[in-house]
Order: sequence, then structure tokens, then C-alpha cells
Amino acid sequence: MSAALMIRRGGMVLALAAAMVFGAQLVQALGQWQQFEGDRAELRHARYGMLDTAQWSRRLSAVLAERIATFELDEQRRPQLLAALTATLESLITEIERELLPSRPPPPSNDWMAQLQGALEQELRERLVDFDALRAQAPEYAERLLTAFEGAEAEALIRAELLALLTAATPTEVEVAPGLAVLLERYDCAAAAPCAALLEGEVVALRPAIEWRLGALLGLTVVVFVLAAWGRDRRGGLDAFALGAVVTMTLILLLGALFTPMLAIEARVDRLSLDVLGESVVFTDQVLYYQSKSLLQVVEILIRAGGVDLWLVALLITLFSVVFPALKLLATLVYHRAAGAPVAAPVRFFALRSGKWSMADVLVVALFMAYLGFDALVANQLGTLDATDATVLTTNGTALAPGFYLFLAFVLANLVLSSLIERPAFAPVDHDRRGEG
Repeated sequence: MSAALMIRRGGMVLALAAAMVFGAQLVQALGQWQQFEGDRAELRHARYGMLDTAQWSRRLSAVLAERIATFELDEQRRPQLLAALTATLESLITEIERELLPSRPPPPSNDWMAQLQGALEQELRERLVDFDALRAQAPEYAERLLTAFEGAEAEALIRAELLALLTAATPTEVEVAPGLAVLLERYDCAAAAPCAALLEGEVVALRPAIEWRLGALLGLTVVVFVLAAWGRDRRGGLDAFALGAVVTMTLILLLGALFTPMLAIEARVDRLSLDVLGESVVFTDQVLYYQSKSLLQVVEILIRAGGVDLWLVALLITLFSVVFPALKLLATLVYHRAAGAPVAAPVRFFALRSGKWSMADVLVVALFMAYLGFDALVANQLGTLDATDATVLTTNGTALAPGFYLFLAFVLANLVLSSLIERPAFAPVDHDRRGEG
């Protein structure tokens, strides 16, 4: 064995070993990233914020308490209060009149005693109280009441009474949702906001390691394929060792792509500001929707959802994007190591004819188009929120995740592998076609 061959094979072995280590670390880091991002999105979900009636009750109560604390009977508010008091007094007089002078059905015409009694009662009530005169004096009574309430001491009593009523109407204990309570207990947090900030810090700390390992894995893939192509024989074929190395590298990419998220979809309201009684009610970082799944997790969800149609979709995704590409790689390795010797029909099928059955490249394109579609759809739906009386700042967080790039690298590596081994002078004889012609 020549020194150049030893160096080439040693370089491929080292590159494969490093790729396995970096791939495992990348899958582990992305698993943590996915967990932290999912939990952070749940902690900041709008169901616990701007869609929670208890949150609105507390915030509106705070606005009302602020307005009550600054309440004063000044000249600007006096006409409004005087009109409100007058209307209240008139309504009260009308209610008293209705109670004292109820409308009764007339007695039978032949019961003259009942008729006489009713006429006497009606006359007595009308003589005792003149309700029309009382209603006419309602503005004067309202003016006297308002004058009695003026002054610092009376205003302080009014504010204290209103604050007491508001405190009694506002719930002091808010029940924490079960899902939110589990997350707070998991990360040992007292509230959702600091817990979400903690997870955001964890995600930021993980990002450089993920990017570095992803770049290293893709770079090692290039190294393995360059070393394998460098040692081709005169006929342009790969030796068994190089073929095994590139097949192993391609499988590492496939496994990494299957266990890491491919697409992250997030719709978030960065800021919702609504003016209430001159005060701003503000909600920030409200997640409306978040989802990030790997290919195998999507299959798992489809199976758990039940239904023949969903099971069929899960089966097709598994066959065309997992089973067929993996079997094609393994069959290619076995077939070419046979060097023309007879092999089993399934091996020949997957090595020579399964390419048209593999939809890995189609899936990559479909994922990319889904990304574009979700990105446009989420942006369009979030744009409709701006057509409200409130100030709304939205964010479309749809993005391609590292798993997509691993799957794309697998597809490209598979194509390069096919071009390296499909050499007429190197390809073994297809025993199905011997004797044809």
C-alpha cells in the first residue's frame, strides 16, 4: 500500500470519526434547542397573556385604580357629574312613583265598593306626593348633592370607597394554567416572564455551538468526497474503501436530518398597545403559534393522530424519504463490492432501479416551498392585525431549521455518489440484462 493511499484512507477515517462525533453532538444540541424554543413559546403564548381574561381584568383594574387615585371634582368634570346625578335622581323618582302608584287592572263594573276604594287610594297618593314637581326639582337636588361632595375630605372619602369597591371586584388570586405550572416547576421559576427570558438566554448560548457543528459536519462531508474522488482508478471508479466511506458519510447526513427539526414556524405579536381611559394597556412578546418538528416527529404525530389517510401519508413519507434512500445506499455498497458476482434481486433493484422511487430531492423542494408558503401565509395573516384601533407590532418567525440543510446535504451527497459510481467501465454487469439484444 502506497503512502498516498494510506494518507487518503487515514484522512477519510478521521473525517468519518469526527463527523460521527459532530453529528451526535449536533443532534443533542438541536434537541435541547428545540425543547427550549418550544417551552419558551409556550410560556409566552397569547393564551396566558392578551387572550387571558384574568390578565385583562388585572390590567384594567390597575388603569381604573390610577384614574380613581387622581379623581377630583374640578370645574371641567362638574357639568358631566351634575348631568349624571340629575338623570339618576329622575330615574329614582320614577321608580318610587311606579312602586307607590302601580297600574292595576280596573275592577269589575258591578263591584261599586272596589271601585270606590281604588279611587280613594289613588286620590290619597296623588295628594300626598306630587311626582311631577319632584322630577322638576331633580336638577336643584343634584346641585345640592354635588356641592356637598365638593372638598378635599369628601373627595378622599369617595376615592377610598371606589377603590374598596374595585378591590373587592378584582380577583386577588389567579389560577395558574396546568401547562404553565408544569413549565414553571420544570425550570424552577416563579413567573412566566423571567422563565421565558431564562430560556431565551439558553437558546442564544446554544446557537454558536449548533452553527459551528453544522458547518463542521458539512465541511467534513466535502473532505470525504474529495478524498474519495482523488483516489479513483484510471477508469474513473471508486475502490471499495472509498465507496464505503462516502456511503457512510451520506448515511450520517441522513440520520442527522431525520432527528433534527427542519422548519420552524412562529407567529408572534411583539407589542400590543391599547388606550383605555387615557392609559396604555400593553402586552409584549405574545406568541400566537409555534411549531418545530423533525421528519420523524412529523411521522409520529401523523400516526398518533389516527385515521387511514394520515397513516398513509406517514407511510409514504417514511418509505420515500427514509427507507428507500437508506436501502439504496446500502444496496449500492453491497452491489459494487460484489464486483460483478451474482447478487440478490432486491439488492440489484435498490442499487440500479430505485432511484426513480426515491423522493428525497422532491421532499427537499417541497419543504422549501412549504417554507415560502408558510412565510407568506403567516406574514399575510399577521398583517391583518394592523387594521385595528390598537397599536400592533407583529413578527413572522418562520425559518428553515438546521435539519433542512442536513437533508439538503444528504440529497446532494447522494447525487454526487451516484455520479461517482455510475461509470460504464466500472459498473458491474447487470445480470438481469445479460443475454438481451
